[in-house]
Amino acid sequence: MICGFFRRLAIVPTFGFALVLGALVVAAPARAQHNNGAGGTTPALPAAPAQAEPGIEEWSIASDELTPDASIIYGILENGMRYAIKPHVRGSGEISMRLLIDTGALAEEEGEVGAAHFVEHMAFNGSTNIPEGTLIPMLERLGLAFGPDTNAETAMDYTMYKLELPSARAEVVDTSLKILREIAGELTFPEGAVEREKGIMRSEAQLRNTTPARRSNEFFRTAFNDRVAGRTGATPEQLSSLDAAKLRAFYDGYYRPDRATLVVVGDYSPQRMQQKIIDLFGDWKAEGEARPRFDPTLAPKTQTAFGTFVDPTVPEIVEMQRVVPYQAPTNTLADFRGKVFDQIVTATITNRLNVFAKQENPVTLGGNAGAWDYFQSAKTYGFILLAHDGQWRSSLDLGEQEWRRLFQFGITEGELAEAKRNLESDYSARAKQAPSMNIGDLAQTIALTSLNNAVYLSPAQERDLYREFADSITPDAVAEYIRSNWGSGPDYVMVAGKTPLPGETATIAAALAESAKVAVAEPTELGDVEFAYTDFGTPGKVVSDKWISDLGIRAVAFDNGFKLNMKRTRYEPGHVAYRLEVGGGSSVIPQDYPGLTLMTQIVSPIDGLGAHDMDDLRRIMSGQQLGYGFSVEQDAVVMEGNTTRDNADFQMQLLAAEVADKAFGTQTQRQWTGYAPIIATDITAAPMDMYFNALDSILTDGDTRLGFTDPQVLTQRSVADLKTVIGGQMATGPIELALVGDFNEEEMIKVAATTLGAMKRNTTDQAVAPLSFSRDRSMRTLYHSGEADQGVISLSWPTDDARDLRESLVLELLAKLMELRSVEKLREELGATYSPYAFAADSLAFKGYGHLTVLASAEPGNMPQLAEAMRELAQEFADAPPTSDALLRARLPILEGYERQEGTNMGWTFIVSDTQSNPDILDRRRTRAELLRSVTPKDIQKAAKAYFKEAPIEIRVVPQRAATSD
Repeated sequence: MICGFFRRLAIVPTFGFALVLGALVVAAPARAQHNNGAGGTTPALPAAPAQAEPGIEEWSIASDELTPDASIIYGILENGMRYAIKPHVRGSGEISMRLLIDTGALAEEEGEVGAAHFVEHMAFNGSTNIPEGTLIPMLERLGLAFGPDTNAETAMDYTMYKLELPSARAEVVDTSLKILREIAGELTFPEGAVEREKGIMRSEAQLRNTTPARRSNEFFRTAFNDRVAGRTGATPEQLSSLDAAKLRAFYDGYYRPDRATLVVVGDYSPQRMQQKIIDLFGDWKAEGEARPRFDPTLAPKTQTAFGTFVDPTVPEIVEMQRVVPYQAPTNTLADFRGKVFDQIVTATITNRLNVFAKQENPVTLGGNAGAWDYFQSAKTYGFILLAHDGQWRSSLDLGEQEWRRLFQFGITEGELAEAKRNLESDYSARAKQAPSMNIGDLAQTIALTSLNNAVYLSPAQERDLYREFADSITPDAVAEYIRSNWGSGPDYVMVAGKTPLPGETATIAAALAESAKVAVAEPTELGDVEFAYTDFGTPGKVVSDKWISDLGIRAVAFDNGFKLNMKRTRYEPGHVAYRLEVGGGSSVIPQDYPGLTLMTQIVSPIDGLGAHDMDDLRRIMSGQQLGYGFSVEQDAVVMEGNTTRDNADFQMQLLAAEVADKAFGTQTQRQWTGYAPIIATDITAAPMDMYFNALDSILTDGDTRLGFTDPQVLTQRSVADLKTVIGGQMATGPIELALVGDFNEEEMIKVAATTLGAMKRNTTDQAVAPLSFSRDRSMRTLYHSGEADQGVISLSWPTDDARDLRESLVLELLAKLMELRSVEKLREELGATYSPYAFAADSLAFKGYGHLTVLASAEPGNMPQLAEAMRELAQEFADAPPTSDALLRARLPILEGYERQEGTNMGWTFIVSDTQSNPDILDRRRTRAELLRSVTPKDIQKAAKAYFKEAPIEIRVVPQRAATSD
């Protein structure tokens, strides 16, 4: 499990390999709908193309220039509730529903802080026609899993209820609509249920009380106002003060038809759905007096604001923002053009900032630029820089001077050309892939356009709009946009660090003024780069070509040992998923390299090739949909991702180049030297991250192939270690590649012959050392540096490996049943945890190794009670078989997950990639659903008796300050 900080690091595929410091950016808004920003302008637009029926008349959204997606049926009921229905057929019959309520945390008055989120929780705790405790089981019987398929979110300015229906069966559709109708206007707030929910609310608040969240809150307080900062989360005292009367008042005041929007996307007749909505929601009437809508718009800033944030676990950060009042969408071409300009500018400045992170004496560890709308309050333009500890001033100087450079000189022809190539590629790819777009994302986006009174545009419409004015986007036009929107510098600057800053904000202000005296030069224009890896030797010869007809897989082998497996689909038109496996993965990593697997996840995407550093590669890859980098799994080093039919040949060259000539370079080592202590600190401060990084190592008496208990080992790892261990697997390990999607098989065979099939290799297999569950069943304790009320408790029982598929499925069901009961007992009855979870982990790489684990986030004081409750649940299943209803609720979501997996490219890559090296895995795909259906309650009890008779290993992650009292 990757740590929290770098789990939120990402590679930006649209604009190359820019480091995104996501965990450090001020709390990213739940949505980011770009617009032109208040006080700013865009250059003159070309005449709008002739369009029919612009705007959305049914929702009273006016526009002279933007025509909505014609496939969407918009409507409004007599009571004022909006609805939108979009047919979207992916072949699996799925439907996504969103109920948006136009209210969130910002609407809370003093004395009711936390009410918006609390009402969201109570929506799953009973209503007029659905008794408490029956809603989640009702959905599970239809195949919806709690969490993945049944969820909700409370933002500052809205509340959203989400249902992902696995099928369009009448029972599923009707029940789901009924539940949303109950949430909309029929919630009950029994005092007892409210009191029970307070424990869950407190547990969730503790879980979300992280260092990045606290730093973000300080940003809101300083750059926005106390109202915003005071609504990011309720304290335990504020939660305790809430009662049923306050929740009812908030619910009645804001959960009203004229503040609600229902969106349905999926494989269903839109006319039939429209009638169902009219019939079911038409009688919804508001109760009580409507409460006024809170207007969160900020006043323009008159002077620069400075802030500091101190925490022993925070990396040293410099953040610079221009904060302007929010401007609602005007539904014009200017809005869309502003969005495009935001993408161009933020990508360019991000690329520039990250070049400095690779220099010999780096002044920063990386940066990320962004332009964000914040919950109808403000828009920000700016960036954030990650500094070496004690060197915030260097990063501040860099940020201030790069901002002025951007303001004075704009961007270069080359930077603009790169950005435009990426935009054209991205818009084109999204338009082609629209038929297979994730319906949940689509429903969410349409719902949020209602919140903003914006016109939703389909991917094809966005592509066409971009092409209309792409030629008019020049460096001068971008420079005008920068001057008008970004301005000459920030009006908010924050420095975060582990120790107080001498002089605090006055020191920051003086440093900013001093930096402003330094002249900046025009940016250097960079030339084009030619890809160096086009010749891998004499094309390989096909020695085997087999067809597995029932699964539609073609298996091809080359004379150098390379194996290519292909499955053509039309799930995602024009797109290809790939998965390359090489070597033996973590199972063959020597024991003296703890932390190497996690290091790989961070380093591989930022490490270039022998002939190209990452900045070269970013420019080479611009305008193409490509994946880069690898991870380490138990049985292989894995490169996986998505490309397009048009880019598949270059993707093959890129994969071959990574295998043959990964740089493992000095630039990467410099970056890793800065990252490693930050990652170690972040893991230590996050109990759940510390737990998952350590779990399998603890259960196997410290085997470092599967984890580590001391995050500081990361500071001992080097890129030289990666080159030795992972580079060694790349050089000598067997290679097998899966291609799944829309491509020409013969063309791919030819490309494979000249790339991976042409490489001369001396393939060897490494023996896998055995792995076994610890015989020492004493409790293990880890100590984290986070908050005193945070922790993790788990029990793990030894099981078996994954070779017997039916037994694996029995264990998966047993774990799911344990989780269902954990939610009922640990969360709902005891109110002792927000997030109980259970899973069965069994291995194909390690013979005989597996475990069933139940865990929960918890206050240290609740851990003994939770551990005892977990043992009692295990004994329940050993003493008696589960009911048929419970087994149905556990099994159906898994089966529905299989169905969804069958209809996506990535859902097939894991199986296809092992077609030749492990053909038994094909039978697992063929038989898994049938075997899962064959599992009986007695099978579950038998497994529980067999595995729960063993003593479990209890693991606790507690705060360091509790160490002396443990």
